[in-house]
Amino acid sequence: MTTLFLEALIRKHLADPQFCVKRLALMLRISTSHLRKIVHQLSHTSPQKLIEEMRMRLAVQLLEQQFKIHTIARTVGYNSDRAFRAAFRRWQGSSPIQYKKMASAQ
Repeated sequence: MTTLFLEALIRKHLADPQFCVKRLALMLRISTSHLRKIVHQLSHTSPQKLIEEMRMRLAVQLLEQQFKIHTIARTVGYNSDRAFRAAFRRWQGSSPIQYKKMASAQ
């Protein structure tokens, strides 16, 4: 398994709010502990952090393209705007709206 393969598989399922480490392991037909080991070897992070990182990187791209927050939240796999805003703030240190304003000012 390569990093590119793993990231492509994750990217394909980012919009699914039910997509998680357990589902990823099932798709790969391996245990979650084996998945953790592989992801750590490939990316030096946990599968959960890798999924969140990929969701947030996509969210940043969409914010820079001025998409609406609720559209971005659904596109990156959150059922609610509130959950997305909280996750984005934890990851970025600012709200999506603040980031969007900053991106449009550049």
